[in-house]
Amino acid sequence: MYFSAFPGPALLRSFCAVLSSMLMATENFKVREILLMVTGWAVTLMVIMSCAGLYARKYREGALLLVVAAALAFVFFRRRKLVLILSGLSWVLVNAGITFPFHPSLLGLALTIGSAAGIYLTVRWSYKRYPYLSFKHIHAAFDGEAAMAAENARIQAEARELVKRRPYGPWLFR
Repeated sequence: MYFSAFPGPALLRSFCAVLSSMLMATENFKVREILLMVTGWAVTLMVIMSCAGLYARKYREGALLLVVAAALAFVFFRRRKLVLILSGLSWVLVNAGITFPFHPSLLGLALTIGSAAGIYLTVRWSYKRYPYLSFKHIHAAFDGEAAMAAENARIQAEARELVKRRPYGPWLFR
């Protein structure tokens, strides 16, 4: 009854395909991080279903899905905005970007390019905010903004200490 705004079984199949491919490539992720990613995808799916319900003038169902998505986002991603943004945009990119060549439209092109640009700009913003973090510190992103700032400060202090110990670089021995 509440899920009549659901776009169809194809979207559910693509969600399951993304989930299974993520689970196959998760040898370095913790269970908590995988569950956060799945929750981020669910929030994204609920927002899309809410927009479809509001567009179809099913205001009660659309509003209910929007409230549930907002509640999940607030509870799980209050301090992990970066993870929510990247999981949502990557889900949209995978599901819209893969099907765009087979069903070309202006909206599909805009959605594909917009989600790819959003991911790029989010990663760039994250790099400017935390310049010392790399892909090795992906677990800090799941711990929240404060953990990312602390890890960035720790790495920056290590780099300053290394410059003090070896001012001419680590390749020159004195």
